[in-house]
Amino acid sequence: MPMGLCNSAPVFERLMETVLSGLTWKICLVYLDDVIIFSKSFEEHMKNLKEVFQRLKAANLKLNPKKCNFLKTEFKFLGHIDSESGVATDTNKIQSVKDWPVPKSIKDVRSFLGLTSYYRKFILKYADKAKPLYKVTEKNQKFVWTEDCQQSFEELKNTLISAPILAYPTREDLFILDTDASNVGMGSSAVSTPRWNRKMRVCTRSKDYGCSQNEKDNPDKEINFENVSESQLSDDVISIIIQWKIDEVKPTWADVSHMSPEVKFYWSRLNSLILVNEILYRKWESYNGKHYDLHIVLPASFKRFVLNQVHNTVTGGRLGVRKTLSKIKQRYFWYKMRQDVKFW
Repeated sequence: MPMGLCNSAPVFERLMETVLSGLTWKICLVYLDDVIIFSKSFEEHMKNLKEVFQRLKAANLKLNPKKCNFLKTEFKFLGHIDSESGVATDTNKIQSVKDWPVPKSIKDVRSFLGLTSYYRKFILKYADKAKPLYKVTEKNQKFVWTEDCQQSFEELKNTLISAPILAYPTREDLFILDTDASNVGMGSSAVSTPRWNRKMRVCTRSKDYGCSQNEKDNPDKEINFENVSESQLSDDVISIIIQWKIDEVKPTWADVSHMSPEVKFYWSRLNSLILVNEILYRKWESYNGKHYDLHIVLPASFKRFVLNQVHNTVTGGRLGVRKTLSKIKQRYFWYKMRQDVKFW
């Protein structure tokens, strides 16, 4: 397929994913014509290189030696510098940010935001810092460069110039996840604490809702561990399950046969329910038993809130039953979950 057509890039990406099927995310990463092969040792790297070369040869794909780099411990990829230390910003891109002149028009502001937004994962509270600039670019807005705009412009430049290196997350590390939300916006930051006990940022996320969303949403958007723990203990059903887990007993069917269907539902899954820091979770193991996820057993008092956040808000997307249920299952678990999503 000739390049330049609207679907050339997706078709080429699909070809590369097919050619390297089974190898991606195990020994290599692929984005169009960029293929990264990663290994833990020289011997392993030679083996991985050979495997990728064999796949490319079988597909009759050829490499340009001038555009290939081998045995590198640091390289550029999609505007980032990747090394054993983590992911950093591209120094050439950051130099252009450093030399960026003060915007003289809305078009200039949008160009600047386009570059800084690409690196927003490096900037804590990006949406908050960039808010004055985004306000300038709103529809039917006359270009007026205010002191707030200048301050936002300088702050984004300085933050990017001194942006930290983002660590690679691993399953062996512990993570600290900070999240917050209000009627203005939402944000999160993930920090890993590797084996050498030094905190390293993994990524940040933030989003400003905009004026129209601010007017619609309820400002109370927080689900924290204290609220969940208290609500579980005050829930008529979940409190019973928690007491069973504390007492380390599993009642017989004769003991629960007269109880509500909801209690019976959790009783039948009691072995997969665990208490962690006084909160009841459903432990969901992977098919090979090597990994598992913890899903909060959601109290009835939180169901409406979660359904609204996952489906109705600007970040929810108002998806269908299947996709909404899939999103909820990533974090929560409760009785008749599918039915609640369907009728929502």
